[in-house]
Amino acid sequence: MPLPAQLRAFFPALGAAFARATGSGAVVCPASRVVLLPDAPAPEADAGASARTPIAWRVRCVPALGEKQRARQQRAAQQDAAQQQQKPAEEQKDVFAPPYDSDLFVAELPEHTVLLNKYALLPLHFLLVTKEFASQKLPPPPATLALAYALLQEHARSPVGEGRSADAELMAFYNCGPLSGASQPHCHVQFIECSLEAGETEDVVGKRGEGRVPVERLLHTCIEQEGRDDSIFALPLPYQHFVALLSPPEGEASSARESYLMSKLLGLLDALFKAKLSAVAGASGSAAAPVRSGPPSFNLLMTARALHLVPRTQEDFELPLASGEKTALSINSMAYAGHLLTKSEEELQALQALSGGVRAVLQSAGASGVQDVTMGVQDEPAVAASGTKE
Repeated sequence: MPLPAQLRAFFPALGAAFARATGSGAVVCPASRVVLLPDAPAPEADAGASARTPIAWRVRCVPALGEKQRARQQRAAQQDAAQQQQKPAEEQKDVFAPPYDSDLFVAELPEHTVLLNKYALLPLHFLLVTKEFASQKLPPPPATLALAYALLQEHARSPVGEGRSADAELMAFYNCGPLSGASQPHCHVQFIECSLEAGETEDVVGKRGEGRVPVERLLHTCIEQEGRDDSIFALPLPYQHFVALLSPPEGEASSARESYLMSKLLGLLDALFKAKLSAVAGASGSAAAPVRSGPPSFNLLMTARALHLVPRTQEDFELPLASGEKTALSINSMAYAGHLLTKSEEELQALQALSGGVRAVLQSAGASGVQDVTMGVQDEPAVAASGTKE
């Protein structure tokens, strides 16, 4: 773990590095606009249930993403992409191996390097990368998880200025596995700042500060109304989305902090596997679609108050366009936090018109809800858990 002095100096250094990189053009901040997409009406089957907490989903339209995708497809057509894909991940070019791009370099820590994201869809988008190769197909190592949380806490303590925007909260996310939206095989945690958008007011921010990360507005329902405070539980969504609230011991050794956070992550992973077993049992002997086998894919989200895990079954969502064609809408951790990306106005309009709205998209790319068996389990690293249906 870095020393406290290193952490205190981190965000001013990040702000300075971001200013230099954007000034030189090393970091590209493509033009975009954000639309707040309200929740689709609840299904009629839910009419008798208590009103669900609405989420104002944020959809960022970035036309440059479409241009980037077309350029990537053209390059792939000119290269022998099939031969490259046959190589093990460790033999492919590791973009996070030294020597680092000096324009993107932020800091070197004992076991990690911090780099700026070359394509910053949001300001101060940065990456925490392991120095030694570790696979993105596996959960983050204990030291990586603990350092990520330490950065979240330091951001909350830091004064507004270089490296921290006003009225913003830092969120970390990790795309794990082939269906998670991961773009590189080398272990890396990403960080973005989340703020309220135009048209949103402070009344959406709860007692614990939740709300700047859109999906965390559901935490109030689970904690205040259902009394689920120190347990692994599922958010009231039509797909599996597990949460563990975080309150690590203060002033303890870094090893104790690592153990605490890993126990929470293991509890979430246990929920993932128990939900998968439940789905297999439910599909046995029925006409239900077969449950996908192989290594799990999932998205991790972390804020200063909670660790989230969302199992994945598809990397993309086939979005029907007004033209009658379909386009692949890429879904990663940011989408499950409440931030979706579209590559054109046509995609944005199609998403706005989609029956079921954003929840339908995330349900399709995620794992369908099964019976919730998390009730009554308190602060145990291995718990029975699963998603819930509304």
